[in-house]
Amino acid sequence: MSRNVTRLMFRQPPFTARQVPAPTLEENRSRSHTPTSARHPGRAQGRAAPETPMNKAALLLAVLATVTLGTPATAAPRLSAQSIIVNPVPTDLSVRVWVDRDPGGNGTPTYRVGDAIRIATTVNEDAYVYLFNVNPDGTTDQILPNHLSGTHYVRAGQTRTFPAPGDNFVFNVSGPRGLNKVLVIASRTELNLDQLSSYRSGEAFATVKPTTTPGFAQALSIVVNPVTQPIPQQNWTSDTVRYTVGR
Repeated sequence: MSRNVTRLMFRQPPFTARQVPAPTLEENRSRSHTPTSARHPGRAQGRAAPETPMNKAALLLAVLATVTLGTPATAAPRLSAQSIIVNPVPTDLSVRVWVDRDPGGNGTPTYRVGDAIRIATTVNEDAYVYLFNVNPDGTTDQILPNHLSGTHYVRAGQTRTFPAPGDNFVFNVSGPRGLNKVLVIASRTELNLDQLSSYRSGEAFATVKPTTTPGFAQALSIVVNPVTQPIPQQNWTSDTVRYTVGR
């Protein structure tokens, strides 16, 4: 059957170019991965105040609203000029993401509605990798983890492509036209995405809960910078690549 997840269409057998049998229930179970937990509620923006754990969420929302603020003393995650979350804390961990029509990851290639697209990523250290597609209307699709691609733990120097050769699904661009951004997060510590996305019954790809880019960035900021069960900020990093959907 065919599933259209907002802008990227995840097509599964028997409608792929490769007639690959669909995985059995046991195969799906063996390839799925269950994240651990960490949660942190957000809070509304207020006036500037001394930085304490109680006003961290307020500071985060201020950063999301202004985008251009410098790195705060608490080194809270912030938005880049491309409206994508970045880590202001220096780290030796690095990750790179690109699409098949621009292996260098420096351009903005164009795809047409219906074109197949492949997304690739690599890390310089063993890390958990999370992939998202931010659509022109601000909604987001979660590409990885999913229930078809196996583990989202990537070894140092390994290049992972989605879909990979032999996978029983393909990605097809489905519009609307405009600029898309692919975001990758790499973390030495497994992240809990419960506040960000969830799987509906029988679905192989998770649905992202926030429906706007600021909402997604805020939720992801909480994921990578939780107050409960905090993780070292040097343990994660991000990268982005752009592509355009044209006629």
